Amino acid sequence: MSRVLADGQCQYAFHVETRAGQGESVRNALKGWKDGVRTAKGYGVESIEALCAKVRTIPGVERVMPTGPRSALPLALRMACGLTGTPGEFAGHIGKGILSDGIRSEFKAWNIDFLPRKELDGDLPAAFLVFDPDDQSEHETVTLYPLSRAEYKHRSNFEPQEIVQADGLLLNRVNEGVLDLVRQAKSAGRPNCLRIHGYNRHVKFDDYRPLLPLVDHLILDAGHNALRDTANGLGLNPPRGWPEAGPLQMDFLREMAAALDAIAGKSLLHGIHINGRNTLVLMGKAGQASYSFKPVVPEGRLCDLKATSRVQGAVLAGILLNKAEFNLDMAIFQPRSEAGLAKLAEWAYRAAHHGILNVPWKWPDASFEPTRMQTRVQE
Repeated sequence: MSRVLADGQCQYAFHVETRAGQGESVRNALKGWKDGVRTAKGYGVESIEALCAKVRTIPGVERVMPTGPRSALPLALRMACGLTGTPGEFAGHIGKGILSDGIRSEFKAWNIDFLPRKELDGDLPAAFLVFDPDDQSEHETVTLYPLSRAEYKHRSNFEPQEIVQADGLLLNRVNEGVLDLVRQAKSAGRPNCLRIHGYNRHVKFDDYRPLLPLVDHLILDAGHNALRDTANGLGLNPPRGWPEAGPLQMDFLREMAAALDAIAGKSLLHGIHINGRNTLVLMGKAGQASYSFKPVVPEGRLCDLKATSRVQGAVLAGILLNKAEFNLDMAIFQPRSEAGLAKLAEWAYRAAHHGILNVPWKWPDASFEPTRMQTRVQE
């Protein structure tokens, strides 16, 4: 059976808009709920709608909307499954409570089977994306955890038969079991797409080195300093202010790609997403291509434009669809020509931004074509 696979952690997200200048006080109020949420192992209400109503009682809150499952891989999987029309499977921990029930319901609507690997004695985390109209350039997220964060740690453990029957595999963080998972996908000849999401005191660039010879597509983004920290991990010296400010530095990107390919022992398909520049750069065996697209946000509209997870899912979807204009070499899962690379970059980036101005996001389906891209808000 055709499937796209991903696994990892999952949160349930809420879009919170404040009155002008009230963002910080609203965030502090939400942070003040942490102890109560931990004590109750949940949110103390009977439904997601009741939780939204509770948030609305915070002084300064103007609007609250539930937006559903949120974490890098669920969003990438949603994009890949929608564009290809292929069902998905997501393996992760699930809990007891309103958000766990909500995530089960959303995944079912997305045609993605949720495969519970561990039943938690409490609910899943809530992520509140707080938008203040006085600072429309950025939003800040407050995440509440009903259990200790260690309880949500996940081990990658798809069964070999699940890998063999899959069309493709989406990967993100380095966690226990991921190396075996990628080896199985490689052995089965299934394309896989790894996003380096960022680093912390527990995860360094060297932790990704064993994966590079096994992956097909590598997605890097500027968020969380992932792009700069990857360059530093390679022993390179990124230019001051890069990648968000100054020239794009294509020569430096090529140097990075070459260094990563040397570790991999082959030519990877690199997808470098710089959200602040609204640009996707693809580099592969055929050369390089870039595509830029900046959504025009209506005045007063507060929305989440961070699209790297959607880009990751769209790149894998483009490979799985194997459109003629991409001129793909399916032995290495990347375009044979720069023209094909350019077509894939445009298609994937425009797909990733289709419906992104909406709250909650809208998603492209298998009928998507860039010429029919939705670039306006549709409530």
